Amino acid sequence: MNDFLSKKLSLLLVLFLITGILSFLVNAVWGLWQAYPFLYLFPAGLLAVVLLGHAFGQLGGLRTAVFFLIGGVTAFVAEHLAIIYQPLGAYEFHLKSQWNIGYLPVSVLLGWCFFIYIGYSVSNAGWRLWAPQKPSRNTHSFGLLLLLVLCDAWLITSVDLMIDPVQKFEKNWTWVDGGAFFGVPIGNFLGWMAVVGAASLCFRTWEYFFPSKHATSAADWWVPVAVYVLIAAFFLYAAHKYFGWLLTGIGIVTMLPIPVYILIRKLNKGLCKKCFALFTRS
Repeated sequence: MNDFLSKKLSLLLVLFLITGILSFLVNAVWGLWQAYPFLYLFPAGLLAVVLLGHAFGQLGGLRTAVFFLIGGVTAFVAEHLAIIYQPLGAYEFHLKSQWNIGYLPVSVLLGWCFFIYIGYSVSNAGWRLWAPQKPSRNTHSFGLLLLLVLCDAWLITSVDLMIDPVQKFEKNWTWVDGGAFFGVPIGNFLGWMAVVGAASLCFRTWEYFFPSKHATSAADWWVPVAVYVLIAAFFLYAAHKYFGWLLTGIGIVTMLPIPVYILIRKLNKGLCKKCFALFTRS
């Protein structure tokens, strides 16, 4: 990723943070999101641009398109199979003013695509603590790729442990027969693991056998990690608001260890380099 794109993404991420916090506070005090959806659509659009820009910088145009196509098709097929055949239980979407593709709201489909990319990118950031390149047939065994796929799926499923109970409470969708996990069936989370894992496995397998020659930068690890932590913080707040400390504690234990570990390792490494540079100049 070149310096120009990296700086633009940094500015957009800061703008997203400012507008997102203001939007969140306005809704918390006056509850205006339902009446004025642009209050959350604008920061959400900024976040989408940040992630697409990051994907373009890390993967290039073709692979970005293929990544989001794989994620979208996988999620679309899985959601429709789940809605039609109900292997996990019956559920219904109640999102208002939404365009649908088949039975699936467009916002849910886009959410799947971006969540899968966030999980993929955070896993890559963690991987780069040990190796400069992603696993490929030239450098690593296929087993290491499967570990990354599992990490991708775990990162996003752990977020859904907060999302589904919160969205069910807010009546954006309904599990008709309820479930054991705060009203959500346990099988739902196995479904999330399967969908994210399947999409990730398809793309990472392509990367493994046909490694990209697109130049990437390890310095851009912080964008997906920062986005992941911000999303986690939002849903931890919502989980505490609606369900108290039990669900919040589950979210802290499942969502935060990997990104916090990455942050600590990366920041300590940078701090050590700065200290060493100061020492050698003195």
